[in-house]
Amino acid sequence: MMRKRFPSEKSRLLAMVLFIPLLIFHIFFAALLIVDFEVAPLIILSLSDTFILLTWFRTYYETDDTHLLIKSCVFQWKIPYHSIERIEEVRSFMSSPSLSFNRLGLTYKRGYVMISPKHKAEFISTIRKRNPNIEVKDNPR
Repeated sequence: MMRKRFPSEKSRLLAMVLFIPLLIFHIFFAALLIVDFEVAPLIILSLSDTFILLTWFRTYYETDDTHLLIKSCVFQWKIPYHSIERIEEVRSFMSSPSLSFNRLGLTYKRGYVMISPKHKAEFISTIRKRNPNIEVKDNPR
């Protein structure tokens, strides 16, 4: 089977949570630079910008023949389909490789991870084609 990439759903609320503090950092560090030019604030600002932008634009979920690859910024998880036991809809503010609070919780033999593929039904269908024994639990809203 071919690889298929599912981008993360991106919520406006999470965008505000990420980008408003970034804007405040920019204003604060700009004020520091005007008062007294220092290299350290530029380095801190550049690193925080890079991390947040990489997370925003490089969070996705990819399927291949044997594994689900979860990628977010510089972090990645590789989960064999045969180890996935359950997929359930969750709403959570906990940190995860997800850019939305409408998430899918994946329980697998070695852990639990929350993701937010943009097209959840298609994602679940693709995963279940590779492991039809996965329990899918819908949570009422």
